[in-house]
Amino acid sequence: VKGKKLQNMLGSLRSSHLGPYGDGHYQGPSGQKVELQRRPLSALQPGVNTGTVILGKVLFSLTTEEKVPFTFGLVDSIEGPCFAVTVYNMVQSWGVLIGDSVAIPE
Repeated sequence: VKGKKLQNMLGSLRSSHLGPYGDGHYQGPSGQKVELQRRPLSALQPGVNTGTVILGKVLFSLTTEEKVPFTFGLVDSIEGPCFAVTVYNMVQSWGVLIGDSVAIPE
C-alpha cells in the first residue's frame, strides 16, 4: 500500500469502528464485565493486555491453500508497527479485506 493510500486509510479510523467494544466494556469469556481502554499497537506488551482494545486497518492478508487459519497485517499509525494477526477459530467463508477496520479486545 502506498503512503498516501495508507494515510487515507488510517485517517478514516473512527471510534465507531470499535463496534461492540465502543462503549468501553465487553462481556468476558466467564461472563464478567471487562472494562476496556483503547490503546495503540505500540503500547501492547507480550501476553494478555488486560483491559485493552486495539483498533487498526488491514494492510495485507496472507493466503494459503488452507483457509484456516487466516492471517492479516494490522496497523494503526504511519510510524507505528504492523502486527500480524492470525485467526484460528472461524468459518472458512470469513475474512477481511485491505482497508477494513478491525477491533480486538485484550
